[in-house]
Amino acid sequence: MESDIAYWSTTGIGPLDSMMGGGLPSGRILEIYGQESVAKTTLALEFARGFCNYHKKKKNKYKVLYIETESSLDRVRTKYMGIPIEIFEFYETQIIEEVFEKILTTLKEAEKTEVYYFIVFDTLAAAKCKVEMSEKSKYAGGMMLKPRTINDYLARIVKPLSTTNSILCLPNQAYDGGKKGLIAKGGMGPKYYSSIRIKLDKGFNYKTMLPTGEEVTVGIGVNVTTVKNKVFLPNQEIIIILKGEKGIDELETLVFFLVQKELIKLSGSWKKIKIRNKELSFQSVRKLREHIEKKEEWKEVHDYMKFLVLNYYCSISPLFKIRFIKELWKGEAKFAGGKKTKLLEDEQTTYDYAKSIST
Repeated sequence: MESDIAYWSTTGIGPLDSMMGGGLPSGRILEIYGQESVAKTTLALEFARGFCNYHKKKKNKYKVLYIETESSLDRVRTKYMGIPIEIFEFYETQIIEEVFEKILTTLKEAEKTEVYYFIVFDTLAAAKCKVEMSEKSKYAGGMMLKPRTINDYLARIVKPLSTTNSILCLPNQAYDGGKKGLIAKGGMGPKYYSSIRIKLDKGFNYKTMLPTGEEVTVGIGVNVTTVKNKVFLPNQEIIIILKGEKGIDELETLVFFLVQKELIKLSGSWKKIKIRNKELSFQSVRKLREHIEKKEEWKEVHDYMKFLVLNYYCSISPLFKIRFIKELWKGEAKFAGGKKTKLLEDEQTTYDYAKSIST
């Protein structure tokens, strides 16, 4: 269901989309922060992919503006990930004022041309104010110059971002603040103006077993926490699985989530899932992938697992249930023999109101 948010762009990774409330809300600012090598840029690219897929399906005009302050984006790897890099507009500068003026100009143009933009500013930490770029003036303005500049520009960006239903994504470096935990750079502006703030922490090396029996590290597990969310329950936590250079592995992430929530049962090294009163078992996600591709009785397992994620979040959030009740009913009709879930009186009232203001 649509609401005062014009649309939600999704990555297709059920647990990741659901923990944010259904995907990325349009017209909002998103901050992704963490220490080095925890997939901040990778996650921003996954969000860009979801944005592009949404608007391509809707046959809208859309673009990605990718602003680099470190000149470190591997464009070949980005293409290998399946990201439509050919529609990216790249802009490189280390000067904060130039970054935000470019964003404001782009949003002004978007309003005229009706083009939806996904804008990535990668990263806040590496950018400096213009006066700081001079050797003689690197301390000019004091320590608060950069945070104050960022705050002032974000205040100016909020309205045109909402008007154009575009999205601004801010991958941001963080440092260890001791008892305060991870502290993102750039001052209070990103904290105030971001509708969703995502913290990333490296969890573990992700290993798999080769057909030869050798165990090898093929990626990492990253802890993802929504420390702020204005459109859904905050402090939701999941683990995403990154496989090599390909980015997030959707099926690995999905299985890991369902095991954590005990929606897939463990029996030794076997994982068991029950669909339409029939129990199916598998040992590895590699085998699960093969079963889904080759065995008829496994064809619907992937869709069923995504339905389980949807059902889980509907069970913990009445607002999520209201937003996605139609999708839940479709899943229940397919996997549970018909619609089971009903809206309570206050939920129905909210549903009717949201429907009345849908665009």
